[in-house]
Amino acid sequence: MLVKITEQELMRAGTNKLSFDIGRTVMAAAAGRLNALFWGAIGTPKYYLANLIHELQPPLGACQPRFDEGSYEGVPIRNPHASITLEGMFGGGENLCYGEVTRAHNGVLLLSEAPEFKSSVLQMLSVVMNGHNVTLSRAGRDATYPADFQLVMTANSCPCGGYGNKERVCLCSARSIKQYWKKMKNVAQKCQFVIDCDIFGQDQAFNFDIEQMMHEIDNAIAFDTENSREETSDWDSFENAENRDCLDKLQREKNWSDKRLHCVWKAARWLANLDRSVFVKLRHIEEAAMYQPPVVNEDLLEA
Repeated sequence: MLVKITEQELMRAGTNKLSFDIGRTVMAAAAGRLNALFWGAIGTPKYYLANLIHELQPPLGACQPRFDEGSYEGVPIRNPHASITLEGMFGGGENLCYGEVTRAHNGVLLLSEAPEFKSSVLQMLSVVMNGHNVTLSRAGRDATYPADFQLVMTANSCPCGGYGNKERVCLCSARSIKQYWKKMKNVAQKCQFVIDCDIFGQDQAFNFDIEQMMHEIDNAIAFDTENSREETSDWDSFENAENRDCLDKLQREKNWSDKRLHCVWKAARWLANLDRSVFVKLRHIEEAAMYQPPVVNEDLLEA
């Protein structure tokens, strides 16, 4: 069966309000432009939480161009349909037009029901996210377009969407669930937060103070700018041996790759920024670790 986050595990951050916990996660994702996946049964607030990340984004700076041809102010967001082709997502055609990933540059690419997208689209999306650009070649002509976006996805817990819903019966086999999630593996590896929304129940109502959340995000970004340090690719960038030991233990127990561990560290860094903490503390690492899939280098979710 699918591995789920329990309410008790989510409470370990030291609060008695679920909405506050998920609010911290959404704020950290918005402030750090961290990739996120919200999954759960039909009726859970996956799309609301995913769209909230875009709503909380600070406006683009003067040096951050937008390519979505929108006339409105704010951060661009693109929400392509699951039937989109490779050309529609990444660009192409006789005139080498750019696609949705470029229109989402410096903004949010929201994939609703991500497992419904073609495998080829999700695989190419993972490649584009590595280089943050798209190179197109047609009839001897080449064009390179930027594609540096924040990926936010939603997904049902199974093909029928019934798993985790107390009012529905899931008839999906373990094999069908595994196949459903298999195509998501590469893009899921890019997500700093993987949120099980079934803990909120059906049609959960949140009492978020959006204005206060935006204020917290602005402060976290300012704090990060003031205290930014040059990052390195090795574990020597970790502030102390206690944090390193905690991460090593998590890696051994959960069979995480170095890439997944780096995602945990990046999420913990922005959770620390929300707390105005120069140093990442153990509680930040533990909080970030709660929002990770059980096994990422083999399957997104165990079936």
